[in-house]
Amino acid sequence: MKLPKKVAGCLVVAVMCVIFAGCTTSSQPIGQPEAKDSDTELASSESARMVSPTYELAELIERFEKDYMTSEQKAGLAAARTEWLNLKKSGYTRWGSENWMKDPDYYKSLNTSELVEECFSRAIFKNETSIYNEPWFGLESLRIFHNGFAELFRREDLWKGILHLYEHLSSKLTREADLMQIVTVSGHFDELRKLYILSPLKEQVKGRERIFLAANLRVLKRFQWYLGNYDPERLGTGGSPGFFREPCSVARVALMLAKQVEPRRYLQIEPAITRVRWTKEQNPADLRSFINLVVTSLNGFVSEEDIKNFHDHAKGFKPSS
Repeated sequence: MKLPKKVAGCLVVAVMCVIFAGCTTSSQPIGQPEAKDSDTELASSESARMVSPTYELAELIERFEKDYMTSEQKAGLAAARTEWLNLKKSGYTRWGSENWMKDPDYYKSLNTSELVEECFSRAIFKNETSIYNEPWFGLESLRIFHNGFAELFRREDLWKGILHLYEHLSSKLTREADLMQIVTVSGHFDELRKLYILSPLKEQVKGRERIFLAANLRVLKRFQWYLGNYDPERLGTGGSPGFFREPCSVARVALMLAKQVEPRRYLQIEPAITRVRWTKEQNPADLRSFINLVVTSLNGFVSEEDIKNFHDHAKGFKPSS
């Protein structure tokens, strides 16, 4: 018996969620804890409610540097995994995948660059990882219900695939892109931060932090360019670029990596960045100013060789014609 599929959200809901600070979907798949409130409020006064673009930074650093899963959390994940595997055996699917997902052998036949492009061609990653209190539930769901992600997370060169993904997705932030493309690409960038605190990418990044810092800086600079060149009339958003918090997630990953490669220098730049506060209204000028601050502050943290290494690994393989 096939159970009802999870509601991933219609196009309109997905677009509005991104523009207005990123809401979660309204229904929860079986075996999933309640979705968390993603609000980033830090302070409240009579005149304004303030938010911080670096509100998760300290937690991200701690989770990258330490093994933070408790025995209780591991038991909860194991229980969810057992339940989901049983559901899968009964014929349960997610995301309407019975209509488009290919057999495992197909995904095994792809090189890792092709595989990440295939897996991230839909909005499934950003949607699935955004609705759980803890990131390992989203990752486990992808492993169980998506043959492509199951293969991707087994690859020893997953790290090369993610570097390729940064370049691949960045190339889609263009003036010609429609709103759905901007929402999907920026949403993936937002959620990629969670892979840095989970196996297997967490272990594969360690020792390669400078290359990944170069990748995240590349993305920030692309967002920087886009904010100065997008056409709000084409997007039909009334002035919004189609995202807001998403580049801040990339910035937090970049700062987390910067702390790993240049810890003393990081301590010098960190206070000015973490002091930034905005009123809750989303002003693209504030976002652009914040990105400029982060990019400028991180100048010199990566070398020309690091940048070259990133581009060499990000090129990937051209799909066979």
